[in-house]
Amino acid sequence: MNSALNKELIPNQTVKACLSYIGCLCITLFVTFFLNGTVGVLLTTALICAFVLSAAVTFAVRPFINLSAKLNKTTAAKNENIQCIISLSKRIILPAPIIEIHMKYSGNLSAKSNIYHITLAGTEINTAVFDFTADYSGNAEICVDKVFLCGFLGIFKVPVKNSDNLSALNISVYPNIPEVPIQTDFIKRTVLSKQDDDDDDDEELSVTSMVQTGIPGYDHREYVPGDPIKRINWKLSSKRDVYLLRLDELTASSGNIFFLDCPKTEDSIDSAEIYKIRDCVIEGILAVFSMIIREGREVIFFYPLKGKWERADIYTAADISLVQEKFAEFEPCELNSYIPEELLETEKSAVCFTAAGKTSNNSVNRILYNILPHSSDMVLVSAACAQLPLLSSNAWSITDEFEIKKC
Repeated sequence: MNSALNKELIPNQTVKACLSYIGCLCITLFVTFFLNGTVGVLLTTALICAFVLSAAVTFAVRPFINLSAKLNKTTAAKNENIQCIISLSKRIILPAPIIEIHMKYSGNLSAKSNIYHITLAGTEINTAVFDFTADYSGNAEICVDKVFLCGFLGIFKVPVKNSDNLSALNISVYPNIPEVPIQTDFIKRTVLSKQDDDDDDDEELSVTSMVQTGIPGYDHREYVPGDPIKRINWKLSSKRDVYLLRLDELTASSGNIFFLDCPKTEDSIDSAEIYKIRDCVIEGILAVFSMIIREGREVIFFYPLKGKWERADIYTAADISLVQEKFAEFEPCELNSYIPEELLETEKSAVCFTAAGKTSNNSVNRILYNILPHSSDMVLVSAACAQLPLLSSNAWSITDEFEIKKC
């Protein structure tokens, strides 16, 4: 999470305030001894009283300040504005010094400023509103990092202890589902399997079933509105000039299994660049699924969730929307296995979408090491902006316009 709190900022401000105060004392002493003793004594006394009063009020008010935080929404679309509202009150009539609030937030959010100054005169409630913008999808956190009471002279800057009890606020940022043209080369490589080609050849042989004629084929009937498009026999329909629907249970499912590799990064490198790569891959996945569904095929997709692999079977556009919702709450996590176990138990090939970058591609190497004995023709898809090294002979990249190209 990002924080605008500079560790050097507080000591520097305190030192400057102390030096200014000492300078003022020196001036009053100079006035006392060389210009006017009475005026100098009054000025010196006023400065000392101001110092004592500032310290007394700051430490007296500190335990009585209460804070609460809330968001104006719990879900947001990309580029949407989010407001975090901090309410402050105090249970003592003494006027509070300046209250300085520092916010901390996830790298998929941005803010013009996350430091706010506010005052509390009486026992009224005052609010501070922080504006954030959802730049990238996934689960985002916003929390109060530090709250300080700044003395009237700027010398004292003490933390408000009640702010430590505020928990982080979560917001789900939805990725977009890009509308892109069907990219034939990639779809053919990742969807059409040898079994699909064999099925198409069989479909051309006969329009009756094997039970009726003894010839490999399928039962068909003429298509009527409302029938599933994925059951249409396109080759046979083009020859008969009428849409024919297959009646058997063999559906035009995807030839491959898709899964997401999203390595967890350290907080120190939890930057906007990492989120940009992750966002490009996630929206690229949704774009590919949209292409496949439009082609009348189905998708088997595995994604990491709380340390386990979750499966999503995608048949319609509504199923893609459900995956979009899952990605809105998505957070990278450590997995017990680098690849889904079901992938090792099937003859289907693998399509791995990876959110790894050029400095965090160990997960890809482990996937290739574990999967190649089972699937030598695995397709590896990464974000072009990640600048991932060429780790596979069957590597593809997703551009910012969601064009998928062979590396």
